[in-house]
Amino acid sequence: MMKIVQNPSYLKQILKLKLPFSLVIFSNFSHAQHFQLNENNTLDIYATFDAALTWGNEQANQFKLISGGLTDSIIGVALQTQLDHDFIVNAKLESAIDLTEGQFVDEKHHFNQAAWLGIKHHDYGELRMGRQYTAAQHYISNIEIAAWKDFGMGALLRAADNYQVAHQVSWFSPEIYHFSAAFSYSPDIAASEQQSPHKMYSFATQYALDTLLLTAGYEKLDHFKSHINQKITPQALQLGMKYELPEQVQIALAWSRQKNGFVGLNGMQQPDLNIGLGADEFINDGKFDAFYIATALPLFQGEMQLHYSSANLKFSDKSNHYHEPKIMSVGYLYPISEQLKLYSSLAHAKNYDIDHVFSKNRTHLNRFALGLNYDF
Repeated sequence: MMKIVQNPSYLKQILKLKLPFSLVIFSNFSHAQHFQLNENNTLDIYATFDAALTWGNEQANQFKLISGGLTDSIIGVALQTQLDHDFIVNAKLESAIDLTEGQFVDEKHHFNQAAWLGIKHHDYGELRMGRQYTAAQHYISNIEIAAWKDFGMGALLRAADNYQVAHQVSWFSPEIYHFSAAFSYSPDIAASEQQSPHKMYSFATQYALDTLLLTAGYEKLDHFKSHINQKITPQALQLGMKYELPEQVQIALAWSRQKNGFVGLNGMQQPDLNIGLGADEFINDGKFDAFYIATALPLFQGEMQLHYSSANLKFSDKSNHYHEPKIMSVGYLYPISEQLKLYSSLAHAKNYDIDHVFSKNRTHLNRFALGLNYDF
C-alpha cells in the first residue's frame, strides 16, 4: 500500500485532469494499484490487458490478433469514501479497450463497462446508480470457467454474457446466513430517441460457502414490438452452480431458458429493430434452453480448463430451420508470475454463428488461441 499525503495539492490537480490522462500519470508515477489519499478516501487504479494470436476457419483459415482472448482488456478507476455511521460511498469508471486497434471498444460509451455511483452499509446493503451490470449477470458471471472469447459460457447463455445496462438502479443486499440477493431496474436500456423507452427488470439471489456457490437470476425487457407489430417481452431465467472439490478441482454447471429475444440485446440480428434481439423465429414466441458444464483441473504448475455447452431450440416458426448449436473447448493457463498468465485454447463449435448465435447451415467453427493476460 502506498500513501500519498505529502503533496495533496498536486494530487488534486491530477484528479482535475481528464481521466485517461490521469490514469497514465498514476500508472507511471508509482506502478501501484492502491492509493490512500487521506484518512477517509482511497483510490484504486486497475487494468487488465489481454491479447491472443488465433488461427481458425471463421475467416478463411488465417492467423489474426484479437484483444481479449481470455478476459476483456479494461482500464478503470474506483474511489471510496468512508462516511459517519459506517456508510461508504463508492464510485467506479471502467472502459474496455481494443489492444489491436488501440481504441475504446465502444466509442459511444467511453466508460462502457461501468460508470456508477453507490452508497453502502454493512447492515443495509449497497445502492448503485448508473451504467453497470445487471443483478442477475453480476452473480451468474462468478461461476464461469473456460471463458474463451466467443466460445465461453456467454456464447449460448447470452444473459450471462458481458453486457452493461444504462440508466440503471441496483440494490445488493448484505449477506445473511450465506444468502444474498439483488435487484436492478432501468427505465430505458436503449436510450434511443427513435424508439419508445424499454424497461428492464433483473432479480437475482446467491448462496455462497467456501467451496460452493449457487446462483439464480431472472431478467425481463418490456415495451418492445417486433416488425410485425407484435408485442414481445424478452426474458431469461438462469441457474448456476460452482463447486470446488479437493485438490483445487472445480466444476461449474449452468442452465438458462431464454424467450422472445435476448435480454442483453447481444443477438446481432433483426435489422428492423437494430438492437440485437435475435432472429425473427426467436423473437416471435420462440425459446431455447442452454446448458453449460465446465471443469478446471490443476496440471503441473498451471490449470487445464474444459467446457461443453449446447442449446435445445423451440421455435414456433419452423419455416426457417435452425440447427441446435454445440460448443466445446479445452485450454491451459500457466501463471508466469502473480500478474501475468500465458494461455492456450482450442475451441470447436457446431451449428453456431459467432455473431448471430443461431445458424441455418451446418457450420463447424474451430479456433486455436495463444495469448497473454496481464493484470495491473
